[in-house]
Amino acid sequence: MWKHPLFCSAWCMGLLSWLLLVALRTVLHEGSCFGPTDTHAPRLACLGHLMATCDVSVDFVAQWKSPARYKDCAYFHDTEVREKSWTNDWLIEQTATPAVSPSSVIVAEDPPSAITISRAFQPASHHKPYDVVLSSLDTVLFYVHSDILLRTSDNGFSSLLSAPCTSTAIDISEMSAVLDALLHVLYSEPCAEKPTFQTLVIAVDHMRYYGLEPRQHLTSSNPMYGYLLGFAPLFPLDLYALAARYDIFELAASTSSHLLRYSLPTISDEMADRIGAVYLNRLFHLLVRRSEALKSILLRSPYPHHPTPRCNFEAQKQMNRAWSLGVAQLVWEARPDIPANEIESAFSPLAIPITCELCRQSLADRMKEVVTLWASVDRTISP
Repeated sequence: MWKHPLFCSAWCMGLLSWLLLVALRTVLHEGSCFGPTDTHAPRLACLGHLMATCDVSVDFVAQWKSPARYKDCAYFHDTEVREKSWTNDWLIEQTATPAVSPSSVIVAEDPPSAITISRAFQPASHHKPYDVVLSSLDTVLFYVHSDILLRTSDNGFSSLLSAPCTSTAIDISEMSAVLDALLHVLYSEPCAEKPTFQTLVIAVDHMRYYGLEPRQHLTSSNPMYGYLLGFAPLFPLDLYALAARYDIFELAASTSSHLLRYSLPTISDEMADRIGAVYLNRLFHLLVRRSEALKSILLRSPYPHHPTPRCNFEAQKQMNRAWSLGVAQLVWEARPDIPANEIESAFSPLAIPITCELCRQSLADRMKEVVTLWASVDRTISP
């Protein structure tokens, strides 16, 4: 019986089936002897290959758990697994099924861009109803009036107001800060927040594009003129160049008083080109005129007093020599912006060695006269 072919075949089939079931249980619950125990799917593929190689058909599907039932397991979360077979001759490569189907993921659309309304140009900010809506590059809406824009612009606000419509905003290629400054110039109204100097410069440079002449609008009665002039102590040369470029003489003259400390050789070629020959010449004459005026004021010595027994004409020459010494020092260091208190400080020590009260009084009177005359010298450019 042991040697009967049918018995041997049946015995081998049963033994092989038992071995396969034991191996399957080990794979699913306790790990596998076929390779590392970090995943199940490759071992199942390896086991199927073994069955196909042995040409054995065993129904073990009922005892095998589908990978879908292990979707909560870390083995089946977007992991690409590589595992060697027991023969080390070939490599099984498999990508596990994602735990969540891509079709079940809903991607929220980006929210629409926020729209902001200008605080100064709201729908109800003026008594007259608006009839034009302007939209800046950063999506800020300005509710304005076409008659004001058309009255001040000679090209229909860059031909953007050919067909005013309240239902559609007109796109303006300006940032809201620049557009706000431009509109405040046209409305001649003060801004709620003081614009930056850079914003004002851009707004002035873009005025002609919208048919606005800076020279006509930037007058002392316009609040924007005051904002620009407020930056004169901080950016005097840049503001002077801006006023010179558009021939705004009043603004340039008011700014020139802050340029007295500048030396013309220190002005760059680029800045000189921006200022232009006319206003550069005016600035040059201002600096020269003040320097010459200071020398002329200082050259005259104090008035001599009548001779006295204690102080005759020869004794008064000591005061004149002291004055000449002080003048020489001031003229050597003369600056067009020298303050009056610095002049007084230069002459005050001269009175110390003088004992004659009349000479001391004459020196004090002359110092007051110098300060008064120096204060009366023009500090701004001339037309």
